[in-house]
Amino acid sequence: MLAFFVPMHPDKPLIAILMQREHNRLVNQAKSLERLLHQAYSEKQYPRLLEIARKWENLLTDDRGKHRVIQALKNFAETYKSRGQTLQDDYYELLFQAGLYRKSQWSTIRTCLGSFNDYMNNFGSVLPQYKKEFKKRYEPRKPLSVEEQSRILREQIQLIPHLDDPMRSKEMLELGLMDENGFVPMGKPKALQILKARDKFKQSRTGRVIDFFTRLVRG
Repeated sequence: MLAFFVPMHPDKPLIAILMQREHNRLVNQAKSLERLLHQAYSEKQYPRLLEIARKWENLLTDDRGKHRVIQALKNFAETYKSRGQTLQDDYYELLFQAGLYRKSQWSTIRTCLGSFNDYMNNFGSVLPQYKKEFKKRYEPRKPLSVEEQSRILREQIQLIPHLDDPMRSKEMLELGLMDENGFVPMGKPKALQILKARDKFKQSRTGRVIDFFTRLVRG
């Protein structure tokens, strides 16, 4: 059991830090398999590849997007086992799916929570002050395990509103912003802006505050 405070509302800096770590691990693990293209076949590698796939199944936090990259890894494993001729193609497909997983998860999270620009630099890295606060609060003595990071991120993701419907089509339909054929006369970007403005108004009325790190760093 973790003995530190975990925000009960979606916290953008926390989500950004843990998602970047997850994505970096995924891409680096995928890239590390390039060595199998050049090494002699080893029977020990096949079960290791399946074990990586099992870990991805348990630790990747985008439940809707992880199946494609896991299947790509399993395809690579089966081709490796059979010493097939498409191993290099399967490897590049795995890299593509790993990149797509990262892009897709970021797109979904940004659609639901809005921009992360206040917490990241122009190169997409989390700003140092938020990383410092993260280390101070969550890793004062030793790094979190991968399992702990995955659990915290998953808990945060489960708190994100509208995650099952990022474009909020059902809500648009109920408010008359979308017709029964799925057409949005003003355009979906404008309709989403209206819904997000409505959300902010509701939050201001309830006093709900999001971004725990923001209050610590800027406060």
